[in-house]
Amino acid sequence: MEIDGDILKSIAREILEFFQRLPEGKLLEATKAMKEHRGFGKASVGSSYLKRILASRGLSPVMVRAELVRVNMDLSSEVHYHKEAHTYVVVVGESEHLPRPLKAKAFICGSWQSVADSREIQIPPHCEHGFMVGRDGILYFLSIESPPSDIDDEEDYYRVDLKDPATRARGPANGGLTPITQEIRDFVAVRFKDLKLDSSGYEKARKETEGKFNLTGRQVARLVAKIVLQREKTSP
Repeated sequence: MEIDGDILKSIAREILEFFQRLPEGKLLEATKAMKEHRGFGKASVGSSYLKRILASRGLSPVMVRAELVRVNMDLSSEVHYHKEAHTYVVVVGESEHLPRPLKAKAFICGSWQSVADSREIQIPPHCEHGFMVGRDGILYFLSIESPPSDIDDEEDYYRVDLKDPATRARGPANGGLTPITQEIRDFVAVRFKDLKLDSSGYEKARKETEGKFNLTGRQVARLVAKIVLQREKTSP
């Protein structure tokens, strides 16, 4: 199930409005519990809250991740791209009762650019991107990503060495992925019909589907998301 940039943008705006309504200091306090990943500090938006936002748009949490991200060091060595994930980023600051960006830059599709409060950045698949701050700098941003760049043991994350052409994003048609045919859709509809996402049966079915059709975990998750949505709509 494809989720375009405008929908990601609308999700981000609703979350930002929620952030802005929080008592001063509440969001900053939450950043103290951020988990580190590749140098970035990350905190997921609450699952129950995110589920309500997505349900109003007919979407499932299977296909969207929303995180508050902190950059407090030079992460220029972490420029990367995703082959499948589309990301929408909004720089946050004083309106959300967080420190405003200081000495912050973003690398977007070919160049480093200074960033300020409320800067919005669309990052489609195969767009090289990264973030960094200078000494004593700080940057916070909200990231809305679909499909999530890490599903199970896979990670749709390809680090780029800007001096090495062999590492650069290329972006072939459909990312070099197996095209989704009606045969695959029909198989998934039957195989995953009654499975719960947190069950061992789901894990077995996922691996079986990946192997049978040479799919990635994200491709399977995208297909399963439609089944989950239909199940939620029809359940009493």
